[in-house]
Amino acid sequence: MTTAMGAFVAFALPPVYTSVATIVVEAPDLPSQLARSTVPENAIAQVQLLREELLTDTALAAMAEALDLQPRGGTVSDDFIETMRRNTALEQIHFGSGEQVINAFTVSYSAPGPKVAALVANKFTSLILANDLDHRQRRAAATLTFFREDVASLGSDLKASEAALLAFRNQNISALPESLSFRRAQIAAGQATLFALQVEEASARLRRAELVSSVRMRGQNERGETTLESTMLGELKTALAAQLGMFKPDSPSVASLQSRIKVLESGMPALTSNAVSGRLPSEIEEIDTRLAEIESETLALATTQAALEASLLATPGNETSLRTMELERDNIQSQYTAAVARLAEASTGERVETLLKGERLVLFQEALPPDYPKSPQRRLIVIASALAGLALVVALAVAREMLNSSIRRPADLQRRLSMQPLGVIPYFAADQTARRRPPRAVKSAFQANVMPVDGRPSWTI
Repeated sequence: MTTAMGAFVAFALPPVYTSVATIVVEAPDLPSQLARSTVPENAIAQVQLLREELLTDTALAAMAEALDLQPRGGTVSDDFIETMRRNTALEQIHFGSGEQVINAFTVSYSAPGPKVAALVANKFTSLILANDLDHRQRRAAATLTFFREDVASLGSDLKASEAALLAFRNQNISALPESLSFRRAQIAAGQATLFALQVEEASARLRRAELVSSVRMRGQNERGETTLESTMLGELKTALAAQLGMFKPDSPSVASLQSRIKVLESGMPALTSNAVSGRLPSEIEEIDTRLAEIESETLALATTQAALEASLLATPGNETSLRTMELERDNIQSQYTAAVARLAEASTGERVETLLKGERLVLFQEALPPDYPKSPQRRLIVIASALAGLALVVALAVAREMLNSSIRRPADLQRRLSMQPLGVIPYFAADQTARRRPPRAVKSAFQANVMPVDGRPSWTI
């Protein structure tokens, strides 16, 4: 009965066909040391991510409509989508051993018909391959775009930094650190030139005073005017002041000037400027011209020296500013150089993905309609039901034996009465009974026991 029921169930269950496609993770065609893809080589995680994307309700509904899998005249329900999700399987497998292991995946789908199973399995496989290729190429292109924008941004920052640095140098060209030694040499040379002009001015004034004194001593003033004498006295005092700035007070030139000043101050006959001015030698005119030039040169030199001194004071601050700006420029330059190198790698990686030379998923075997259903396994169900029926019969026999409480053996009687039997009389069947019934070792057991009755033993059968 159990076997019959198992056979009925085995042939009543609808068949389920499972079609399987195989995807292989193919290694890059180019050595990673020479041309490396910018997409991380983690195909296992990528396939798992694609599986989750393809098993969403939206993706399964779109596939069902595209392949016309929904029931006739009906729509794709949530139960149908859940059934498709349960019938879809993605498993990772390996080929080879050691260092030659090849990672692969199997994509399987179970359906009532073999053609539908193969159709859906191949659809899943094609979507996985297409999405993986699109993902890798989009990621490589996005990486290339990012580094192009990064290089362009850093290039603009670098140009702005260099322009600011150049403008600062042009604005402070006279107070830059690299010209500090030259400006110090200029200041030293200017001081030497200024000293030489002062010496020349003192000499010129002394010479002019000597010439004017010589004219006065020759008696060229006849009107007795004292204007020229006052002028000479002022010039001699000026020359004396210049000489004292350069020489010691006991210097012969200083002493000579001092004696002449005393002579003029003692009241010697004076010369009028009007009388002498017309008769002064041309040498005095040349001295006056030179004195005017010396005064102009001294003023210009003093202005230059002041500007140089100011530039020296501004140089430390400019040096600090320049170092800050150059450090910023160098930092941007290093970032720009690194970005250009990464851009070259990104360009190579994008080309590797475009030419399909990197790691990728490849269809190893497409899904084919299976010849036999995967389930139900009818032969196994029939065998299992037969074994279950046999086990049930044995269990019933054992249970009947264990639950039967009737006396069938001497041991049962002995256990019930708690007495030791004196003997056992076997049962001998008659001839007709023996022919009708199969013999048995013990048909019935007779037991004689001594039973105390009123204090006297008695036999009991």
